[in-house]
Amino acid sequence: MTIAAVAASLLLVLQTPKGSIEGFVVSGTTNKPIAGAQVSSFKLPDRVPSANGGVIGGVLIAQLGGAPPDRPTTTTDASGHFAFPNVDAGTYQISATAEGYAQQQLVPPPNGQTGMNTSVTVGAGQAANNVVLHLMPGGTISGRVTGANGEPLVGMDVQVVRAVYQIDGRRNLLQLGSAQTNDRGEYRLFWMPPGKYYLSVSPSIRPAPGTLGLPSNVNNKYPRTYYPGSSDVSGASEIEVPAGGELNGIDLRLAPQATYRVRGRVVDSATGQFPQNASVMIIPRDQVIAGISTLGSQYNRNNGTFEIRDVLAGSYWIRAQMPTSGPLQTGGRFVPPPTGLAAVEVTANDVEGVSVVIQPPFSIAGRVRIDGEASPANLPQLRVSLQPPTNGFVAFRPPTPPVINPDGTFVFEDVGPGEYQLNVPILSGPNAPGVFVKEARFGGADVLNQPIVISGPVSDQFDIVLGTTTVQITGTVTDERQQPAARAQVLFIPVRRDRRDLYKTSVTNASGQFTIRAVPPGSYTVFAADPQVGSIFDPAVMAKLEQKGQRLTVTNSSNITLALKLVPAPR
Repeated sequence: MTIAAVAASLLLVLQTPKGSIEGFVVSGTTNKPIAGAQVSSFKLPDRVPSANGGVIGGVLIAQLGGAPPDRPTTTTDASGHFAFPNVDAGTYQISATAEGYAQQQLVPPPNGQTGMNTSVTVGAGQAANNVVLHLMPGGTISGRVTGANGEPLVGMDVQVVRAVYQIDGRRNLLQLGSAQTNDRGEYRLFWMPPGKYYLSVSPSIRPAPGTLGLPSNVNNKYPRTYYPGSSDVSGASEIEVPAGGELNGIDLRLAPQATYRVRGRVVDSATGQFPQNASVMIIPRDQVIAGISTLGSQYNRNNGTFEIRDVLAGSYWIRAQMPTSGPLQTGGRFVPPPTGLAAVEVTANDVEGVSVVIQPPFSIAGRVRIDGEASPANLPQLRVSLQPPTNGFVAFRPPTPPVINPDGTFVFEDVGPGEYQLNVPILSGPNAPGVFVKEARFGGADVLNQPIVISGPVSDQFDIVLGTTTVQITGTVTDERQQPAARAQVLFIPVRRDRRDLYKTSVTNASGQFTIRAVPPGSYTVFAADPQVGSIFDPAVMAKLEQKGQRLTVTNSSNITLALKLVPAPR
């Protein structure tokens, strides 16, 4: 570009008129203005970047180590008013928070409200001056945690968790807030979003060596306990927090259990010797609550032995890891440090002789092919990944999804020991490829439905077979007034509930229309749900929705047109 062209471009930028964004922040329950709310704006990129990072569905996915996005902020005045003058043309994400109000939005806002964030598009020289954000008053949960004799338990970790359901109905728990008990065993959680939660109590993670912290070792004899007193989430009771409400007296009394020791040795596979520096921790294999609860160990660098105390009965992973050295990224990939993993069952005795072999990350090859075709010429663009299974654990972040070569081969780089679930998502919208996952194996074992445990370098490969289909299912969704239902959720629920890849979803357009392609042959229940439905994959909710659905059998050449009635949210 010539100097004149650069100057002309710069002049054009300088002459481009600026726009503005203005609006109000109000209470979602009273519509009264909120003064002192913090409002931020973020300009969304104009296009979707590559798979290494970017904007997917309007949500920023930052690259590891990248600069944080620019988020100008302002504060509302006494009338709840805010303004962002002199903004460039584009689409912005506007968000608001305020003290005393929920800091997260868990459910869709009521009809006619926007919630705590919204997208705003501003043209050159134009003003968007009718933005209204609604914040919900936060709720409070408080209570007391005591031992078997009524004594206060100090430094216990109290967590508020919310049930999150996988597409096949399996439940996980997402932590939304936590607090520690004080010297009276009391806790208090505040500014919680209104909704239904489970409450759990457990000993806090043991403090780092050489630091002071709570709890004392005696508290480690208490298992995680769910309100009102169950050691398993299946026996827990939900508590409902109303907007701005206070739930007091949510007390728990815990019963101690026997604890045991786990002893073993760490070996470096590269040298056959024990490493001079290694961190060893124990992690429950059933990660019901998202996150990792661990107990550190006493590691003897002179002989590579370790001892972990105060372990409750259960199934665990023992992870040993070398210190991180060198760059965390190579060629855009995260490179984990050498790691070892061993499975341990703790029953009614101490566990001795655990061997954890540390090894560098390794590679696993694979291939995608179309059933009945010798040449991969018609192979569609796919994304294959290894993810943590539901309630499972991976020793470090999953490997970067590989590039699939024209001949269908691919290689997962920098894989570490752990438990993984193979994921091969296939689009179901109007631009979906005409294929479905027919089979996926690893060393002869079916990995479509079951996770796999990888403990070290393997010679086995992934073999993914795609089936072809010309199925196209179109339809319309209408509401109780016989009007087109925009943004309704259309779901195809397979009879084979264990096949998560068979579930198909779509969202209707402004005319209530939808298109789903690449539906594998089989039997399904089809229904359209109101977007206000909360955890739609909660089995209890799903059972009520399916009663209003249509039964459908799909063959390999079906072309089906459906007329669906919107199913309202179950009461």
